Amino acid sequence: PINASIMPTSLCPLPDGRLAITSLKGDVLIAQDDDGDGLHGTLSIFEQGLAAPFGLLWQNDALLVAHKPEVLRLLDTDDDGHADHREVVASGWGYSDNYHDWTTGMIRDRNGNLFLGLGSDYSDRNRSPDRDRWRGGIVKVNSAGHVSPVAMAFRYPMGLAFESAGRLYATDNQGVQNTFN
Repeated sequence: PINASIMPTSLCPLPDGRLAITSLKGDVLIAQDDDGDGLHGTLSIFEQGLAAPFGLLWQNDALLVAHKPEVLRLLDTDDDGHADHREVVASGWGYSDNYHDWTTGMIRDRNGNLFLGLGSDYSDRNRSPDRDRWRGGIVKVNSAGHVSPVAMAFRYPMGLAFESAGRLYATDNQGVQNTFN
């Protein structure tokens, strides 16, 4: 069991059987099965200091982590169990310290593009445009890191999924346009 004080926000199985976990507190943790019993017995900190990370993907020997301001590529180049290299994969959608400014639901399509859900700005309509770009929307990030909007007028598009024909679906949580889950 994961201690509730960790406040897990996303999970990602790693190729070697470990489990990466993000925490609302800003950590990326790695759970490991030390004794082969099929249960993850120890947790170690892989990265700290992120702004409410809500998305994890494994890609090319690195963890991609979505947090409020950006998507980061985290690498452990010296194999000590801790990230020692951070690279910004995408950013530019604006954010603030507002609780609602989550960046969530990171998934990848068949072509390798990333898709993210951005919490809305409905509670702070007077913020500057540079802190409000595409809030309440779903954005696409191509392999070059270019970010473009895909859909708007959500509150929290936290659950993103592709179905077998490649169509993107999103769940919303009490949207600005009165959409409900």
